[in-house]
Amino acid sequence: MTIYRELVIHLKEETMKDIELLVIYQNAKTLLFHDSKQTNTIEDFVTGCIHHYIDRVKHQIDLSGINDLGKPYRLQNHLKEYIDKKGISQAMLAERTGIGASNLSLIMKNKNQPSLDYFFRIWIALECPPLDKILYRVEE
Repeated sequence: MTIYRELVIHLKEETMKDIELLVIYQNAKTLLFHDSKQTNTIEDFVTGCIHHYIDRVKHQIDLSGINDLGKPYRLQNHLKEYIDKKGISQAMLAERTGIGASNLSLIMKNKNQPSLDYFFRIWIALECPPLDKILYRVEE
């Protein structure tokens, strides 16, 4: 049995308008592109934001030296594992990003790390996953 407790929050009118517009936008997007009749409420949005924030705090992972620039850590990626888990092929990712298949293959194998431009193309094509899911460092 789930027990719910009431929480009263006070938001500025400007913040409420932003939330209302985001909910309207998300509902329209869902109706247009996902063939779903399910709509979300402002309460759903706020609850989702709270759950997302709690999840981020609970699962915050130290990226093994990402914030310690003085140590000899080499940046690596989990892009291959991530796209496999998402069911995206390298060919599909190459098409979405405009990155050549051979370059993408080297990036996926951690033979080369992507330039900032290539990283952003890949990251956006993968719908901006959390960095701690796709990047890590190894000590050299």
